[in-house]
Amino acid sequence: MIRLMMVLILFGLVMFAPSTRAADTRMQEQQAQPLATRLVEQLGHPLWRQRESAADELIRLGRLAKDALINGQTSADPEIRHRCSVLLPQALQADRRARVERFLADPKSISAAEVPGLAIFRKDIGEDASARDLYVEMLRKHDQLLEALDGDASKLNDVYIQRSQQLYNSVFGNFQGGVRPTVDAIDLTALIFIGANLDANQSAVNRNMSAHSYLINLMFQPSFQNAIKSPTNKAMRKVLYRWLEQRSDSNAMQQGMSLIVQCELKEMLPLAVKVIETKTQPQYVRAMAMLVVGKFGTTAEIPMLQKYFDDEALLGQFQINNVMGVTQVRDVALAMAIHLSGQTPKDYGFEMLANQPLNFTYFYNLGFSSKENREAAQKKWKASQMKSPK
Repeated sequence: MIRLMMVLILFGLVMFAPSTRAADTRMQEQQAQPLATRLVEQLGHPLWRQRESAADELIRLGRLAKDALINGQTSADPEIRHRCSVLLPQALQADRRARVERFLADPKSISAAEVPGLAIFRKDIGEDASARDLYVEMLRKHDQLLEALDGDASKLNDVYIQRSQQLYNSVFGNFQGGVRPTVDAIDLTALIFIGANLDANQSAVNRNMSAHSYLINLMFQPSFQNAIKSPTNKAMRKVLYRWLEQRSDSNAMQQGMSLIVQCELKEMLPLAVKVIETKTQPQYVRAMAMLVVGKFGTTAEIPMLQKYFDDEALLGQFQINNVMGVTQVRDVALAMAIHLSGQTPKDYGFEMLANQPLNFTYFYNLGFSSKENREAAQKKWKASQMKSPK
């Protein structure tokens, strides 16, 4: 009974002490270690009731019993080894849920270091109203996933891959009739946040290619697009920005540029500029980024586009009235510069635009059927710039 009272008192201190009392917290942890060690020894007691009582008290200690339970898994007593292996995840889960509930009830009552992923989230995404709302939504559903941020990076990498595949399969996997499931925007955002924070080496990045592919495809689901387009979801867009910023795989980046246009994510303009000026990016990815600049940029981006007026890299071919044409990087750069200057690209001889409006989701129609037409368009551009006021 005395031991039980000690545990309850200690547990009460852990749960309700102000987060600013770091010294008290350290003292509680130091006091908990010998108690947890004694309780682990009781797991091998001859009396079943005594063993169960010790198990309950260890779970209540939560993470303060972690070291003792880990050490107990090497005990010479097989009963202690077995019970410690079972109790460790239970104790950590109970402790995590207690800290989460405490934070949700009163965010000021607990330090950021004690809440799963909170310190990283605040550093990367911020602490404004949008950020707080997003974090709380993710925490309610994915506290265990967020806590993985504070653990082993390689294990986090495995979790990221596994969870991404599971979420993808839940939407695109086999299902029997009815309406196909839609992705929950919070589920997807939580994984995007995890992926943006993976401190992985190059081999890990390559392993994550499949996970990136799963997530970028899920981002085109209407449920996610509707959520990220909402003016109140500024933090969600910031999470997406950080994830895209770290992508080195061209497929994810190309689709990311398309997503930016479709969802009207104007704040992603700096990312598009960065992609254009990253020489290691494939030409077609940089061309997609030029469309983003053309849609959301200003005249300030025209000089940057002009640097690519000599880039003859081939992007694709088109056919109009049985006449073949080609699209080069310099054609896309010119079309976007014309648009940003307030003019109309079709007035410059872009044949495929003669009977259709300028579309910022693909670039294959932004070419010319002949070298002469291309040269005429560039000459007209130079003339317009000479006339424009400095």
